[in-house]
Amino acid sequence: DVSSLSFSDSHFDSAIASFAMTTFPDPLAALSEMARVVKPGGKIVVLDTGKPDNRLMRITHRTMTPVARLFGRTYIDRDIEALAAQVQGIKKLKERRHYGGMVYCIVWEKI
Repeated sequence: DVSSLSFSDSHFDSAIASFAMTTFPDPLAALSEMARVVKPGGKIVVLDTGKPDNRLMRITHRTMTPVARLFGRTYIDRDIEALAAQVQGIKKLKERRHYGGMVYCIVWEKI
């Protein structure tokens, strides 16, 4: 259960979630747990889908959002950055967006 990991605090050098935050029942709890089990100076990396910056891609995204929820139980409209802002002890290091912003990779560091 990603929202309640059985590892001790500061156990790992890094934590990675690849196309998973949009499917976790509680992504805030998942990010908080990732932050808890990563050592200070360690990295949390999230690769996933989100709301695109590109206007044309936003139209596609709006069309895909209900389909993804219905068939894939995937919430591609989650704002992971807003959730991460609620997690204590991490700071964003870098972000890259692809496909008009629909796919992103964000790296946070545990401070």
